[in-house]
Amino acid sequence: MLPAEELVQRLKDRLAYDPKLADYHDSLMRRLSDRYVELAETTPYGFFQRKQNLQLRAAVTGSSGTREFTASLANFRRLTANTATWLESDWAGNGIFVSAAGEEVQIGYVDTTGGYVYLADPVDTISGTEVYNWSIRFDSYLMPADTVQVLGYTDRATDGVGRLGSMSRRAEEMVNLDATESGQPTVTVEDDSYLQRAPYHPPTVLADAVSGTLPVRTWDYRYTRLYAGVESAPSPSARIKMTAGQKRVGISDLEDVRWDPGTGLLATGIRRRVYRRDVTREGPWLLVAELADSVVTTYYDSAELPVTAQGWDTVEHDAPSGARQSNRFWLTASEDRIIQLRIWFRPPPLQGKTDTVFGPQAMCNYLVESVAADLLSGRESDISRTRAAQSLASMSNQISKRDERYQRTSWKQDQLRRGRPDTRDRRLSTPTLT
Repeated sequence: MLPAEELVQRLKDRLAYDPKLADYHDSLMRRLSDRYVELAETTPYGFFQRKQNLQLRAAVTGSSGTREFTASLANFRRLTANTATWLESDWAGNGIFVSAAGEEVQIGYVDTTGGYVYLADPVDTISGTEVYNWSIRFDSYLMPADTVQVLGYTDRATDGVGRLGSMSRRAEEMVNLDATESGQPTVTVEDDSYLQRAPYHPPTVLADAVSGTLPVRTWDYRYTRLYAGVESAPSPSARIKMTAGQKRVGISDLEDVRWDPGTGLLATGIRRRVYRRDVTREGPWLLVAELADSVVTTYYDSAELPVTAQGWDTVEHDAPSGARQSNRFWLTASEDRIIQLRIWFRPPPLQGKTDTVFGPQAMCNYLVESVAADLLSGRESDISRTRAAQSLASMSNQISKRDERYQRTSWKQDQLRRGRPDTRDRRLSTPTLT
């Protein structure tokens, strides 16, 4: 595959403008990225699919001396566990806390080190038998952040049902799959999607010479908000051009995400994720810090390798995903289970010149020709559009051939031998031979 820089160079070869102008280069990168993501979100090519496990959880209930929560008068949005060993980080965004008084509140963040669970809304004080007379239920689960659509759900456990059936929201309303019924899940229903608002203003950045090893270059910074398993779109970016002798960049004026009920600023569990881009070397956006809600002073970025990574192979890139989909399982899981998902995923956008696209060579050809068609005029534009269509067809043919093979080998045909499963044989779980 070709890196994004090579695709840009191929476009420059076709266009009549000065390729040394940075504005033109940035425009081409944006156009390439738009076409790339647009294509990925319209057709589930095999190279835009992957398998990933999803953890389903049974309801969690409190028990005296073993699983207990307290909520202090200082902050009714933070529950303190008697020990952190039984807390799970994936409760955030998936779990609903139900207090002894019947209050139902979404879990926004779980601190498995400090032993705290942060709620989206405050609850009454917890004391007496209320410290263990509570429960956490799981009505639905967030799908991976880069999911365009889940194409398959499979329970591969020894007692599993194999492929789970899927049902639309309207069909579920007709049959009324009661969420209070628990057991082994056999059906999935697409549920709500969730979105976090983006920060309103950019951070403030300032370089100094106190300490650090950050190279003297031009850097862009921006940040996002992370809560209940959903990351927001990024804030506007801020740029800093370092000069000789400067060793680090201070990032300040991040949004204060603490809770203010009128008695003081209190912890909420909302995280802020700071991203950095190497403008000088035309790099992508990289995660350099994840800050707790208590960090309200300046954060210093002092090394080229982000502190969030163990090495360059583990650096996390910023890939804005928009709304995050959740799905409901019926029956509601009565025990912890692993469900294997087959995901049609959205690839990371092209941000830096070394980014590489997924897919065959035809993908690169399509991107170049489709963007060139937008920029050119007259006969050259027609040629580029034709070439783009040919590249797209070469990839689409692979999907149609797979679909054709599947239709020819349908597992059951109707009495007229038309190759369609009979309506009586449409099942919500794996078919069995009788």
